[in-house]
Amino acid sequence: MDSVPIAFIELVAGIVSQETLAVLRQGQAILGRWTTAIPAYQPFYLDIGIRDGEKLFFSQRWHDETSVDIFSQWNFATCYFLDVTVTLDVERFGKQFQPMSTEHFNALKKMIARQRRRIWLFSIEDCTKELVENVGELLGVCGGPQRLFISPRVTPFAPVVKQLLSKGGVCEFALYRKPCPVWLVPTLTAQLQAGILRVIDLNVDESKAELYERLIDMAVSHIIKKEHAYYFLSYPKKYAHLLRPLRSEMNRSRALSHDAQGEKKVKVVYSPQSEYFSYKWRRQDPLFYF
Repeated sequence: MDSVPIAFIELVAGIVSQETLAVLRQGQAILGRWTTAIPAYQPFYLDIGIRDGEKLFFSQRWHDETSVDIFSQWNFATCYFLDVTVTLDVERFGKQFQPMSTEHFNALKKMIARQRRRIWLFSIEDCTKELVENVGELLGVCGGPQRLFISPRVTPFAPVVKQLLSKGGVCEFALYRKPCPVWLVPTLTAQLQAGILRVIDLNVDESKAELYERLIDMAVSHIIKKEHAYYFLSYPKKYAHLLRPLRSEMNRSRALSHDAQGEKKVKVVYSPQSEYFSYKWRRQDPLFYF
């Protein structure tokens, strides 16, 4: 067994030595199927693409640009995919993609479904209709990546994306090229309020005033609760008037400060220049970076 249930650790905490307890906690299971990192774990990257109608894949070790035979090197106890990228730019960086048969895909899907470390980034840069089903299946078994970035339309993956956001513990979510659909807002709001989702970057059609109003209201309501130390909100200038409740609360409350310097309980930075909707929060002030 490569993980230890939390309940067992709590049960024996009073009767085992501190050294033994430390070893048990090193293998403690987190977020259900996920385990804490140990030196034996081996991260890999996986790229999936298509060229001239042929499905392709490429895999490599972390910090190594050389292609590897992932099937011969994979160990279900220690190996995991750190990044999964779906791309149509199969010539990028000179990567040597190889044909992906049905057997290859099923094996990759099984690897992702059984890995015990969480995918750090699942990025769908582009996707043709031939790959939609494959990508949907991988999303369905991945258990929830820490970061989920989607550039094409999210609609083909709507059910599984909603499921991952609701129950998969996604911390960062982005829709880049295609506009955000209205049906996502309640799910984003719920995860934001639960303290799970902490970064949201969305391409939103500027003409969709009602959608922007809902998104900005979501962010403002979250900021006013003052549960965290740092907030960042970016939006188109034409919707600046929607921040009046926030400005009013900031003027009233000493606990809120706009881009403040010095020792303050809460720091709020908002930028009315971006064409995108962007909202981020941190439990501690990140100073000059995110």
